[in-house]
This record gives sequence, C-alpha cells and structure tokens, in this order.
Amino acid sequence: MSRMHYRPNEFADLAGVSVKTLHRWDSSGKLKPLRTIGGHRYYTDEHINQIKGIVKNPRINVIYCRVSGQIIYGNYVKTKQLF
Repeated sequence: MSRMHYRPNEFADLAGVSVKTLHRWDSSGKLKPLRTIGGHRYYTDEHINQIKGIVKNPRINVIYCRVSGQIIYGNYVKTKQLF
C-alpha cells in the first residue's frame, strides 16, 4: 500500500536505513527530500523509486571493448581464407 508523503522516520524504516543516513544523503545531494513551508523534510513515493534504483529516465549503458588489432586481423585473414 503506497502513500503520497512520508516523514523521515517512516521513510527511513521503508528504506532500511537510519534517519541520520537520510540527512547525510540530503547533505551530499544523493537523495534530496522535499520541504514543507516550515522547512520540515518529507519524502514521496518517487523517492522510494529512487532508493530502489527505479527511475523514470533510465541511463543507457554502452559497453566498449577494444581488442588488439593484430589478433583480430590474424583471425580475419584465417576466416577469409576458409571462405
């Protein structure tokens, strides 16, 4: 069951961390809570998604691997000779 807003202690329980960790994440910019008009921190369901690693705009990972040119060229020549 999801809610719209969570107090720091409620959110810390959901995330499995301490409130102090939430404060550290806020200071470092890792997880920025929203603030009430009075300056109190609160978290939303979107913050839960961030904790789980679920984001609306996922990053695309590109894997690049370079192999020695001589090895590749040698295998290419052998393969070409087979055909």
